Amino acid sequence: MTDLKTPWVIELRGEYINPPLKLRVDDRLVLGRADVGIAGPPDVDLTIYQAADYGVSRRHLELKAEKDQLSIMDLNSGNGTLLNGAKLVPEKVYPLKNQDIVHLGRLPVEF
Repeated sequence: MTDLKTPWVIELRGEYINPPLKLRVDDRLVLGRADVGIAGPPDVDLTIYQAADYGVSRRHLELKAEKDQLSIMDLNSGNGTLLNGAKLVPEKVYPLKNQDIVHLGRLPVEF
């Protein structure tokens, strides 16, 4: 019997994310910003939201979808990541809940 995964569909909202950004997370997505000349752009490019000005790294954060949980992990970003005001330890997985506020650098995003 095959274990079929239902993808997560999430919405990123915030003062600087307008209109909200809807994402489908089947397995993993990397959020960050593109940079000309750098290989491996992120899956979700936040450049249009002034990501560089807010300290978002090129490969800042990973979203991981599992059957019953969505989680995030800071990818050793230069300016760090906060989850509801608490600084994340890089490379450590944290569960994500509806309406959590995540700061990628200084860019606030509601999930």
